[in-house]
Amino acid sequence: MCLKMTKPWNIFSLCNSSNRRFFGHAILLVSLFWLTGCEQGIPAKKTYEHAAYGVYDAAIANGLSFAVTADFEDTAKLWSTKSNKIRKVWQMGKQKQPIISVAISGDNKRVLTASEQLISLWEVKTGKNLGAWSLEDTILSVTLSFDGTKAVIGQRSNQAVLFDFKRGGIAAIFPHEHWVHAVAINLKGSYVLTGSDDYTVKLWRVRDSKPIRTWKHKNRVRLVEFSPNGALAVSAAENGQLKLWNIKKGKLLKTLDKKRTAITAAVFSRNSKFLATGSARGVIQLWNMKTGKVSRQWQAKARKKWPPSGVVIRALGFSKDGKLLLSESSNGLAQLWKAR
Repeated sequence: MCLKMTKPWNIFSLCNSSNRRFFGHAILLVSLFWLTGCEQGIPAKKTYEHAAYGVYDAAIANGLSFAVTADFEDTAKLWSTKSNKIRKVWQMGKQKQPIISVAISGDNKRVLTASEQLISLWEVKTGKNLGAWSLEDTILSVTLSFDGTKAVIGQRSNQAVLFDFKRGGIAAIFPHEHWVHAVAINLKGSYVLTGSDDYTVKLWRVRDSKPIRTWKHKNRVRLVEFSPNGALAVSAAENGQLKLWNIKKGKLLKTLDKKRTAITAAVFSRNSKFLATGSARGVIQLWNMKTGKVSRQWQAKARKKWPPSGVVIRALGFSKDGKLLLSESSNGLAQLWKAR
């Protein structure tokens, strides 16, 4: 893989950036036809507009201190969840390349933005750009380590990579047999999860880049996540299979959802006792990890001006006490829910 360091204001022209823009809009328009008569559940406590025309991706900081959206205006915006005001606006170069993926470090100090072949690291407090790097392979997904010094990047080249910002290069490679659409790294930075179109989830030990677990789905894997206590992992496939794994024993604990609706977002509560998931139909569910059952369910708001209207959940986050849940949706609306 070819990597080169660039100045934050330098531009990398992407031959298919216009296609990425078209594809992003197409995904949103297709999603408008997916909404079904799901149970509405308890109404949201609050609803905020974060993008008038929709978002490619979103991320929510630990404790709900802020949220980041990658919108159709080709900017990443950092929103205060208290005032619902924009605190920072970032773009990928002067020509504003479409930002397709965003991530927040676990300590809430850094934000990563990614276009098809460029990543940029930002400091939350000052908004300063800490660097930009170009990658030869197409980026599909990103996540940041807890301290924001490393990123795991899923790629179309049938692999994920561990990128070290201090070194300015790749520290490890995690190969698959097909594209890698889902990545996660645990709080200690010692393990990485990858999910691929080869229908597998792999658990990797970072220090030697070796796979120590391989779990199988019946369809392409689109989501992976660690629990904060490091004991559990969750994975979701395109056909709606949502599986909970015991990391130490390497065994399947539960198949939480057998419906054929893709899970597009997931987050564990800080105590690892609950899991919130969001779907491609705007359904948000709160799972009890002890029982494996849904304790609450909500339907995200759709925009009435786009009939027939639908919504895809892009990101979820819990408050510190686990009593509140924030969702960011593809239609640009953020909603606050009472989880307990």
